[in-house]
Amino acid sequence: MRSRLSIVCSSPEGQARLDRIAAELLERMPPDMAARLARRCLVFALDGTQHAAFVQGMGGPQDAVTQLAIERTRQGEAAARAAEPVAVIVLQLVARWRQSLEHTLAHELGHVDLGHTEASAVAAALMTDEELTERERAADAFAARYASW
Repeated sequence: MRSRLSIVCSSPEGQARLDRIAAELLERMPPDMAARLARRCLVFALDGTQHAAFVQGMGGPQDAVTQLAIERTRQGEAAARAAEPVAVIVLQLVARWRQSLEHTLAHELGHVDLGHTEASAVAAALMTDEELTERERAADAFAARYASW
């Protein structure tokens, strides 16, 4: 079974675009990694600035609140079985080219896979600029392995 990221987007076009990009990224990863990231990540994306009603839960039957609840329920069942925390990745899709969106998503997935989002890792100590830079380089290296460019 193919792994699928839980994605909630404020526009059907952005949703389709992000679903495609995410599916292609996960296909390039080892199956166990793709499955783990699919269980552990929820992507929330705003496609444009005109979607305030969507974010505030006033967008009708397909608003953010409804979609997030559906995805968290679906994902929560899988994460609960695996006893893993869920990371939320927030993206802004305005003026993003396909390659930069793909790289951005891969970079953020890299942070999750590398454990940069674990509460114990984040709260353990204040990080130096060098440590923060190293985390960003590691996430960029992850993205370089799996993004198509």
